[in-house]
Amino acid sequence: MRLHSAFDQIGLLPRQLWADRFLDEARDSADPVRLVRLFDIHPKIAVKYVHTAHPDKALPRIRLPGPALGLVGPHVEVSRIRG
Repeated sequence: MRLHSAFDQIGLLPRQLWADRFLDEARDSADPVRLVRLFDIHPKIAVKYVHTAHPDKALPRIRLPGPALGLVGPHVEVSRIRG
């Protein structure tokens, strides 16, 4: 019960504190893989935090080759993608 009253006194929710911690780490490292390993969060969430912390470094979306190229399924040979 003491922890709950401590959060009431500072006016924050635990999830707000966690989000602030994620964002602080994203500012320092700019590495979504580090966030995933450190906080055990989903990679998409980690990428969102890094993009929020570093909007100037955001990468464009990467489109994977699909059926139009004759590549179907997750097990595609690298040599077929490179040409």
